[in-house]
Amino acid sequence: MHIDPKTGETEITRVVTVVPDDVAEGEEAINEYAQRRITDALKTDKDAVLGKTYTETLPPFEFGRVQTQMARQVVTGRSARPSANGSSRSSRIVSAKSSTASPSASNTAM
Repeated sequence: MHIDPKTGETEITRVVTVVPDDVAEGEEAINEYAQRRITDALKTDKDAVLGKTYTETLPPFEFGRVQTQMARQVVTGRSARPSANGSSRSSRIVSAKSSTASPSASNTAM
């Protein structure tokens, strides 16, 4: 992934490796996103050999509001990570608000 610091444009690439057609016993299954079978690679590249890598540029996409906020939190280091006791900041806020609610508020429906 490359981000141009001046314009903010992103370019996302992936590396695909040519692998054998069959998976040997005990090996992991072929990852269709990162690996290409030799027979499929030979259809588009007559010089394809096992282990050859291709770099593919992925189409651009727009980040949504949630993805943008998550990226901002990761970059600034302010993600909602669990604390030492296993609760995140947001769950502590919710529990604090629920514990401060007045008991009479829950009886108003009667």
